[in-house]
Amino acid sequence: LSLCSCYDTDACLEQNARVGGVDGISMPEWALTAKRVELLKGRGCVIDSWLVNDIERLVGLTAIGVDAITTDNLAFFAMAIAPETESEPGVS
Repeated sequence: LSLCSCYDTDACLEQNARVGGVDGISMPEWALTAKRVELLKGRGCVIDSWLVNDIERLVGLTAIGVDAITTDNLAFFAMAIAPETESEPGVS
């Protein structure tokens, strides 16, 4: 189910039940908050966020439980999942 606004999302949440046959929600990144993600996940929804073109927002959305991210820049994924490495003193 694709939702395009906070109003649509909140209306769906107010129904207090899952929409028949819907396993996931796709919505714009600006409409996702930690509380909305928590409520949607509590109803068993997989959450896809679009269009995320800011690395900090991408990391933040994954931290609050968003399952999938749609972006125009695939390099963000490499940056977001790259392990933090510490170099030894004197080694570059």
